[in-house]
Amino acid sequence: MLTREDAYTIAKKFGSRIDNSKRHERVRVYCGAHFVGSYGISRGTRESRCNYIAKQIKLTLKQTEDFARCTLSKEQVCCILRENGKIPVQTG
Repeated sequence: MLTREDAYTIAKKFGSRIDNSKRHERVRVYCGAHFVGSYGISRGTRESRCNYIAKQIKLTLKQTEDFARCTLSKEQVCCILRENGKIPVQTG
């Protein structure tokens, strides 16, 4: 299960900027110059599940958990996204 803390960890590991709004914080995820996806983090006081993040950034839940918990690096995640056709393959 992904938590709000995992959501912040993922944003930090991708080097994403967190945009603030009244109810949510918005994270836009990039691998290099390629947009992967975005997700919101609720500002609510109670802890909520954030499993939806996996779908938003085009990974499996296990891959997303592994990334948040440091068993996958950003480079490995970007490689997975390229192999799955979610972002263009680097050329040159």
